[in-house]
Amino acid sequence: MKTRRSTRHERHWMLGAVVGWVVGGMVGALSMVVQAQGLPAQPRWTVSSDGSSVFDHSTWLTWARCAVGQIPPDCSGRARVYTHEQALAYAASQIGWRLPNVNELSSLVDPRVIPGMGEATIDSTLFPNTSASWFWSAWPVEGNLAYAWSVNFERGYIDYNLRHAVGLVRLVR
Repeated sequence: MKTRRSTRHERHWMLGAVVGWVVGGMVGALSMVVQAQGLPAQPRWTVSSDGSSVFDHSTWLTWARCAVGQIPPDCSGRARVYTHEQALAYAASQIGWRLPNVNELSSLVDPRVIPGMGEATIDSTLFPNTSASWFWSAWPVEGNLAYAWSVNFERGYIDYNLRHAVGLVRLVR
């Protein structure tokens, strides 16, 4: 009889489940376990009580609800635009906040929104008045530092732009 040896990842999760904690990417697995036991699954998103941020239970990241320049909780006002260097400097000046990497930023794209219809491809209840435009990530393009990665919320895809071009900023922690 053959037996399969559990992977390090599986052993780590099993130990975590016994102790009562879950690490980063295992939130989805915990949600499935909770559903299997007949308990309600935790929603993916939670808006802070003051409406200024949104917590993502699947990534454990807290997002600024509004683009930089807008005013929470309804994200009124006009979002400011920055070059990549300006965006990095602004993020560094905000204690506890940072510019997201492109993978984190792309996790905000809502596949339920049809791209190209004038509406941002993001959940507008969680992130109201988001411009259907592109937002900077922290990452420059490897091999060509004149460009940096961004997410195009008009079309819902990852892109790159010249670092001296101006784009929008949404912070994360």
